Amino acid sequence: MMVAASLTGIPLGAIAKAEHKTSWLGAIHQRAGKVYGEKNPLRLILFDRDDQTSFLKILQDFGDKTKTEKCSLLVHVDGTRSSVVSDEPVKTCSSVLTDLAIRNDFRIVPVRFARGLPRENNTNKIDFPWDLGRQDYYFGEPIQPEDLKGLNLVERQAVIVRRINETGPDPASETPDQGDPNFLAMLEEIRTAQFVPPEFAILVAALELLENRSPVSNEFLKDIKSGGDLWSYFN
Repeated sequence: MMVAASLTGIPLGAIAKAEHKTSWLGAIHQRAGKVYGEKNPLRLILFDRDDQTSFLKILQDFGDKTKTEKCSLLVHVDGTRSSVVSDEPVKTCSSVLTDLAIRNDFRIVPVRFARGLPRENNTNKIDFPWDLGRQDYYFGEPIQPEDLKGLNLVERQAVIVRRINETGPDPASETPDQGDPNFLAMLEEIRTAQFVPPEFAILVAALELLENRSPVSNEFLKDIKSGGDLWSYFN
């Protein structure tokens, strides 16, 4: 989200399940909103998965919003973290997304996440790249609405799925990035000192390694190192 918004200069929101309202990701989203306001680079649009009409309303509201301002929308076409192994390609795409694009003359930009999943079957869903290695993000050539208008529903979905799978490395040959032992050691040190869940410690360790940090991030790390309560930042 932040990469795309930075490259285009256009605000971008991402559709996410309502459960994130009380997750660590939701806590970051709320904090970022307080700090950056309308310039918040992390915009989550939450919907109730048990109420599909809420998803349709989100799409309708987004279509209406684009009539008065520039904005983009990130949608995980296969669902939230559906893939659990690296060689599993994208298989599905909701027809309501293609209808939205055609009805409003939107371009669809294929986005692919790679090298963040294990080769072996993993039964647990993960929040971060496998072994805490690096994950690559690939942005493909936009699919123009004119490319979809002459196709039937099945053909439209096939085009989008194929373009996503063709963006980045071949899924069949994809391998996860190896984690950095120094990062893992730093993570364990933070967890031991703060007695916090791994998600909190991972974010702090990642900030430690980040160059050209913002004043807000530097102030945050300074507070944590001087004994500040990390839990308070996520509550």
